[in-house]
Amino acid sequence: MDSKRKISWTQRHFISNLSHQVKTPLNSIISGVQLIAHYVNDEFVSRILEYMLQSSVELTTYINDIVDFYYMKKNDINLRLEPVNIANTLEYTTDLFRQQLIDSQIALEIHIDPSIPKTVLLDDKRFTQVIMNLFSNAVKYTEYAACNQVKYHNIHIHVERRNQTLAAITIQDTGTGGINVNNQEQYFEPFNQIEQGEDGEKELNGQPIWLDAPDGLGLGLCIARYLISRMGGTVQFIEAAAGYKTAIQLTFPIDLPSA
Repeated sequence: MDSKRKISWTQRHFISNLSHQVKTPLNSIISGVQLIAHYVNDEFVSRILEYMLQSSVELTTYINDIVDFYYMKKNDINLRLEPVNIANTLEYTTDLFRQQLIDSQIALEIHIDPSIPKTVLLDDKRFTQVIMNLFSNAVKYTEYAACNQVKYHNIHIHVERRNQTLAAITIQDTGTGGINVNNQEQYFEPFNQIEQGEDGEKELNGQPIWLDAPDGLGLGLCIARYLISRMGGTVQFIEAAAGYKTAIQLTFPIDLPSA
Protein backbone atom coordinates (compact mmCIF):
# COMPACT_ATOMS: atom_id res chain seq x y z
CA MET A 1 0.00 0.00 0.00
CA ASP A 2 1.50 3.35 -1.02
CA SER A 3 1.73 6.22 1.47
CA LYS A 4 -1.20 8.18 0.01
CA ARG A 5 -3.57 5.22 0.19
CA LYS A 6 -2.30 4.36 3.66
CA ILE A 7 -3.02 7.89 4.91
CA SER A 8 -6.49 7.76 3.37
CA TRP A 9 -7.18 4.36 4.96
CA THR A 10 -5.91 5.58 8.35
CA GLN A 11 -8.13 8.65 8.22
CA ARG A 12 -11.23 6.63 7.33
CA HIS A 13 -10.44 4.04 10.01
CA PHE A 14 -10.02 6.77 12.64
CA ILE A 15 -13.26 8.50 11.67
CA SER A 16 -15.11 5.17 11.73
CA ASN A 17 -13.80 4.40 15.22
CA LEU A 18 -14.61 7.90 16.41
CA SER A 19 -18.12 7.61 15.07
CA HIS A 20 -18.90 4.19 16.53
CA GLN A 21 -16.52 3.40 19.39
CA VAL A 22 -16.83 6.82 21.06
CA LYS A 23 -20.38 7.85 20.20
CA THR A 24 -21.95 4.54 21.25
CA PRO A 25 -20.97 4.75 24.95
CA LEU A 26 -21.62 8.50 24.93
CA ASN A 27 -25.16 7.93 23.68
CA SER A 28 -25.63 5.39 26.47
CA ILE A 29 -24.54 8.03 29.00
CA ILE A 30 -27.04 10.53 27.58
CA SER A 31 -29.87 7.97 27.68
CA GLY A 32 -28.93 6.95 31.22
CA VAL A 33 -28.86 10.53 32.49
CA GLN A 34 -32.23 11.26 30.89
CA LEU A 35 -33.71 8.11 32.46
CA ILE A 36 -32.36 8.88 35.94
CA ALA A 37 -33.63 12.45 35.70
CA HIS A 38 -37.21 11.17 35.50
CA TYR A 39 -36.89 9.54 38.94
CA VAL A 40 -35.05 12.34 40.76
CA ASN A 41 -36.95 14.91 42.78
CA ASP A 42 -34.00 16.58 44.48
CA GLU A 43 -33.37 19.99 42.87
CA PHE A 44 -29.59 19.92 43.45
CA VAL A 45 -29.20 16.46 41.89
CA SER A 46 -31.48 17.46 39.01
CA ARG A 47 -29.25 20.45 38.23
CA ILE A 48 -26.17 18.21 38.19
CA LEU A 49 -27.91 15.82 35.81
CA GLU A 50 -28.91 18.73 33.57
CA TYR A 51 -25.29 19.86 33.31
CA MET A 52 -24.15 16.28 32.67
CA LEU A 53 -26.66 16.09 29.85
CA GLN A 54 -25.59 19.44 28.38
CA SER A 55 -21.91 18.46 28.50
CA SER A 56 -22.61 15.09 26.89
CA VAL A 57 -24.66 16.69 24.14
CA GLU A 58 -21.91 19.26 23.53
CA LEU A 59 -19.27 16.52 23.28
CA THR A 60 -21.51 14.57 20.90
CA THR A 61 -21.87 17.69 18.76
CA TYR A 62 -18.09 18.09 18.56
CA ILE A 63 -17.66 14.45 17.52
CA ASN A 64 -20.43 14.77 14.93
CA ASP A 65 -18.79 17.92 13.56
CA ILE A 66 -15.43 16.17 13.09
CA VAL A 67 -17.02 13.14 11.43
CA ASP A 68 -19.33 15.25 9.25
CA PHE A 69 -16.53 17.56 8.17
CA TYR A 70 -14.53 14.55 6.96
CA TYR A 71 -17.44 13.22 4.88
CA MET A 72 -18.49 16.71 3.79
CA LYS A 73 -15.09 17.26 2.19
CA LYS A 74 -15.67 14.05 0.25
CA ASN A 75 -19.29 15.06 -0.53
CA ASP A 76 -20.29 11.73 0.97
CA ILE A 77 -23.19 12.58 3.28
CA ASN A 78 -26.45 10.84 2.40
CA LEU A 79 -29.83 12.32 3.29
CA ARG A 80 -33.03 10.50 4.20
CA LEU A 81 -36.12 12.63 3.61
CA GLU A 82 -39.07 12.01 5.90
CA PRO A 83 -41.92 14.00 7.48
CA VAL A 84 -40.48 16.41 10.06
CA ASN A 85 -42.55 18.34 12.59
CA ILE A 86 -40.87 21.76 12.84
CA ALA A 87 -42.50 22.64 16.17
CA ASN A 88 -41.41 19.35 17.76
CA THR A 89 -37.85 19.81 16.48
CA LEU A 90 -37.64 23.28 18.01
CA GLU A 91 -39.15 22.07 21.29
CA TYR A 92 -36.73 19.13 21.51
CA THR A 93 -33.69 21.26 20.72
CA THR A 94 -34.45 24.17 23.02
CA ASP A 95 -35.46 21.86 25.87
CA LEU A 96 -31.90 20.48 25.98
CA PHE A 97 -30.75 23.97 27.01
CA ARG A 98 -33.62 24.65 29.41
CA GLN A 99 -31.58 24.62 32.64
CA GLN A 100 -28.79 26.61 31.01
CA LEU A 101 -31.26 29.29 29.97
CA ILE A 102 -32.79 29.40 33.46
CA ASP A 103 -29.43 29.65 35.22
CA SER A 104 -28.24 32.42 32.89
CA GLN A 105 -31.60 34.22 33.09
CA ILE A 106 -32.00 34.15 29.32
CA ALA A 107 -35.57 34.54 28.09
CA LEU A 108 -36.60 32.42 25.09
CA GLU A 109 -39.44 33.32 22.74
CA ILE A 110 -40.64 31.06 19.92
CA HIS A 111 -43.20 32.15 17.36
CA ILE A 112 -44.38 29.83 14.60
CA ASP A 113 -46.50 31.20 11.78
CA PRO A 114 -49.83 29.27 11.68
CA SER A 115 -49.43 28.92 7.89
CA ILE A 116 -46.41 26.61 8.37
CA PRO A 117 -47.46 23.02 7.59
CA LYS A 118 -47.37 20.61 10.52
CA THR A 119 -44.81 18.43 8.75
CA VAL A 120 -42.47 18.95 5.80
CA LEU A 121 -40.08 16.60 4.02
CA LEU A 122 -36.57 16.99 5.41
CA ASP A 123 -33.82 14.83 6.82
CA ASP A 124 -34.96 14.76 10.46
CA LYS A 125 -31.54 13.96 11.97
CA ARG A 126 -29.66 16.52 9.86
CA PHE A 127 -32.28 19.25 10.20
CA THR A 128 -32.22 18.83 13.98
CA GLN A 129 -28.43 19.02 13.86
CA VAL A 130 -28.57 22.33 12.00
CA ILE A 131 -31.10 23.81 14.44
CA MET A 132 -29.01 22.54 17.36
CA ASN A 133 -25.91 24.23 15.99
CA LEU A 134 -27.53 27.60 15.33
CA PHE A 135 -29.42 27.66 18.62
CA SER A 136 -26.40 26.58 20.68
CA ASN A 137 -24.42 29.47 19.18
CA ALA A 138 -27.17 31.87 20.23
CA VAL A 139 -27.19 30.43 23.76
CA LYS A 140 -23.40 30.45 24.00
CA TYR A 141 -22.94 34.08 23.06
CA THR A 142 -25.99 35.34 24.94
CA GLU A 143 -24.89 33.43 28.03
CA TYR A 144 -21.43 34.95 27.64
CA ALA A 145 -22.99 38.40 27.47
CA ALA A 146 -25.02 37.61 30.59
CA CYS A 147 -21.88 36.51 32.48
CA ASN A 148 -20.28 39.84 31.56
CA GLN A 149 -23.39 41.71 32.75
CA VAL A 150 -24.26 43.01 29.30
CA LYS A 151 -27.92 44.04 29.30
CA TYR A 152 -30.81 42.22 27.61
CA HIS A 153 -30.61 38.45 27.82
CA ASN A 154 -33.01 37.22 25.19
CA ILE A 155 -33.23 34.77 22.28
CA HIS A 156 -36.08 34.92 19.79
CA ILE A 157 -36.95 32.22 17.23
CA HIS A 158 -39.39 33.07 14.47
CA VAL A 159 -40.69 30.59 11.88
CA GLU A 160 -42.42 32.15 8.91
CA ARG A 161 -43.63 31.20 5.47
CA ARG A 162 -41.83 33.18 2.80
CA ASN A 163 -43.96 31.98 -0.12
CA GLN A 164 -45.76 28.86 -1.31
CA THR A 165 -42.58 26.78 -1.52
CA LEU A 166 -40.19 28.29 1.03
CA ALA A 167 -40.12 28.82 4.81
CA ALA A 168 -37.57 30.48 7.08
CA ILE A 169 -36.41 30.15 10.67
CA THR A 170 -34.74 33.24 12.13
CA ILE A 171 -32.81 33.04 15.40
CA GLN A 172 -31.96 36.39 17.01
CA ASP A 173 -29.95 36.87 20.17
CA THR A 174 -28.67 39.63 22.41
CA GLY A 175 -25.06 38.44 22.43
CA THR A 176 -21.94 40.48 22.98
CA GLY A 177 -21.66 42.05 19.54
CA GLY A 178 -23.07 42.11 16.03
CA ILE A 179 -22.09 40.43 12.79
CA ASN A 180 -21.12 42.37 9.70
CA VAL A 181 -23.59 40.82 7.27
CA ASN A 182 -21.71 42.30 4.31
CA ASN A 183 -18.62 40.35 5.27
CA GLN A 184 -20.14 37.17 6.62
CA GLU A 185 -18.58 34.52 4.39
CA GLN A 186 -15.55 34.30 6.67
CA TYR A 187 -17.76 32.89 9.42
CA PHE A 188 -18.74 29.94 7.23
CA GLU A 189 -15.14 28.95 6.61
CA PRO A 190 -14.02 25.82 8.52
CA PHE A 191 -12.18 26.36 11.81
CA ASN A 192 -13.20 30.02 11.85
CA GLN A 193 -14.93 31.12 15.03
CA ILE A 194 -17.26 34.05 15.51
CA GLU A 195 -15.55 36.59 17.69
CA GLN A 196 -18.45 38.66 18.89
CA GLY A 197 -16.12 40.95 20.77
CA GLU A 198 -14.12 41.74 17.63
CA ASP A 199 -15.59 45.22 17.25
CA GLY A 200 -13.36 46.39 20.10
CA GLU A 201 -13.82 47.60 23.62
CA LYS A 202 -17.21 48.05 25.24
CA GLU A 203 -18.17 49.89 28.37
CA LEU A 204 -19.72 48.42 31.48
CA ASN A 205 -20.63 50.84 34.29
CA GLY A 206 -18.33 53.40 32.70
CA GLN A 207 -15.35 51.03 32.58
CA PRO A 208 -13.90 49.61 29.33
CA ILE A 209 -14.13 45.82 28.91
CA TRP A 210 -12.98 43.47 26.15
CA LEU A 211 -15.13 40.51 25.26
CA ASP A 212 -13.41 37.47 23.74
CA ALA A 213 -15.16 34.69 21.88
CA PRO A 214 -16.24 31.52 23.72
CA ASP A 215 -14.47 28.31 22.73
CA GLY A 216 -15.55 25.96 19.94
CA LEU A 217 -14.27 23.93 17.03
CA GLY A 218 -15.26 26.46 14.38
CA LEU A 219 -16.91 23.81 12.19
CA GLY A 220 -20.58 24.17 13.04
CA LEU A 221 -21.59 26.95 10.65
CA CYS A 222 -19.88 25.54 7.57
CA ILE A 223 -21.44 22.12 8.23
CA ALA A 224 -24.87 23.67 8.90
CA ARG A 225 -24.74 25.56 5.61
CA TYR A 226 -23.65 22.44 3.72
CA LEU A 227 -26.39 20.26 5.21
CA ILE A 228 -29.21 22.74 4.70
CA SER A 229 -28.04 23.40 1.13
CA ARG A 230 -28.30 19.66 0.47
CA MET A 231 -31.94 19.92 1.59
CA GLY A 232 -32.56 22.82 -0.78
CA GLY A 233 -32.21 25.64 1.74
CA THR A 234 -29.77 28.36 2.79
CA VAL A 235 -28.11 29.69 5.95
CA GLN A 236 -26.99 33.29 6.26
CA PHE A 237 -26.71 36.15 8.71
CA ILE A 238 -29.21 38.97 8.29
CA GLU A 239 -29.64 42.38 9.85
CA ALA A 240 -30.91 41.97 13.42
CA ALA A 241 -34.09 43.65 14.57
CA ALA A 242 -33.98 46.50 17.06
CA GLY A 243 -32.86 45.30 20.49
CA TYR A 244 -30.94 42.31 19.14
CA LYS A 245 -27.27 41.93 18.26
CA THR A 246 -27.15 38.99 15.88
CA ALA A 247 -29.66 37.29 13.58
CA ILE A 248 -29.10 34.16 11.54
CA GLN A 249 -31.68 32.76 9.18
CA LEU A 250 -32.10 29.39 7.54
CA THR A 251 -34.55 28.72 4.76
CA PHE A 252 -35.95 25.34 3.77
CA PRO A 253 -38.34 24.13 1.07
CA ILE A 254 -41.95 23.35 1.94
CA ASP A 255 -42.18 19.87 0.49
CA LEU A 256 -45.25 18.16 1.86
CA PRO A 257 -45.38 14.40 2.56
CA SER A 258 -47.55 12.33 0.23
CA ALA A 259 -51.04 11.72 1.53
